[in-house]
Amino acid sequence: MNTLITQARTVGFTILGFMLFPKVTMAQILVPIVPDCQNDCKWEDLIQAGQNIIQDAVVLVAMAAVLSITYAGYLYATAGGNDGQIKKAHEVFGKVVWGIFLTLGAWLLVYSILEWIGVKDEFYK
Repeated sequence: MNTLITQARTVGFTILGFMLFPKVTMAQILVPIVPDCQNDCKWEDLIQAGQNIIQDAVVLVAMAAVLSITYAGYLYATAGGNDGQIKKAHEVFGKVVWGIFLTLGAWLLVYSILEWIGVKDEFYK
């Protein structure tokens, strides 16, 4: 029984690796942080760099949330009535939800500050 669980976990992580890691290593989902302004950077380029950092952070948090929820689901599914493991899975779920709320709250705060200082929508690429 223990060997079957180990094999299933290995297959699951292999499939996850094939789906996730090529995207990250080839940077297909992340935007370049520094805008291409050559030697004549302006205020708009600094704003764009900040937006790029926030956008990449949200993408990375989303990927971490998916992995954490997968781990918590695995803990929950393999608990077999073990109250300690079920409690740990619930804690992981709770922390993931708080992390998502904090990240989206930070994004909303930055977006609101940029709107307040008068940054136009064309800078959000």
